[in-house]
Amino acid sequence: MGDRTGWGLERISGLDSALAGYAIAPLTERTARIWADVFVSRSRAGRPIEVSDCWVAASALEYEVPLITNNQRHFEGIEGLQVLGPVKS
Repeated sequence: MGDRTGWGLERISGLDSALAGYAIAPLTERTARIWADVFVSRSRAGRPIEVSDCWVAASALEYEVPLITNNQRHFEGIEGLQVLGPVKS
């Protein structure tokens, strides 16, 4: 795997270790439908959303969790989405 990605085994192992501390939410058909709804509604409102941001918003909506971001304005106006600013230490 390391040869195809340009990442060595040590770097891949580091990524695996970092990801072990997070819950990974699976992509479902419902996520895809929510994504489409968000993408179309933002486009129709004249406020298009980046594809990647739309996936983040759709996932937060599906799992009913707040979205924490440094870019709150990217997610403004998405119905039902609770957007929080970054956590300050």
